[in-house]
Amino acid sequence: ATAMRDVAQSSFQFPLYECLKLGAAKWMSLDLNQLPTTTSAFCGSIAGMASAVVTTPLDLVKTRLNLRASEVTTVAGRTASQRASCALMASEAREIYRTQGVSGFFKGAGLRGMWMGLGGFIFLGSFETAKNQLINR
Repeated sequence: ATAMRDVAQSSFQFPLYECLKLGAAKWMSLDLNQLPTTTSAFCGSIAGMASAVVTTPLDLVKTRLNLRASEVTTVAGRTASQRASCALMASEAREIYRTQGVSGFFKGAGLRGMWMGLGGFIFLGSFETAKNQLINR
């Protein structure tokens, strides 16, 4: 569940980040390499927020499975098979839908979006700063 969430989030966040940077550079009439680091960091923040909200259902299922760790990680004393893990994820998703409906999958999406937005600003802003320092050497 963790890998599924991480792959989905990264697959959404990084292309969106690059797309936002291209749009910002075009809007500011700049070459992409001339885009200010703060603008790139804000693009990273928006991409982080959007990807976090979109992938909240996967994160919610993962978190609930982690809270049921004894059932998820062992089946009769052995590591759970991939089939058993998928069955547990599906069971958890059905339970969320049954008790809370579709909105239940997005519990905490706002806070998760804010947290990942801050992370996107810091991480991708730092990345752009380091990249620019290396290019200008």
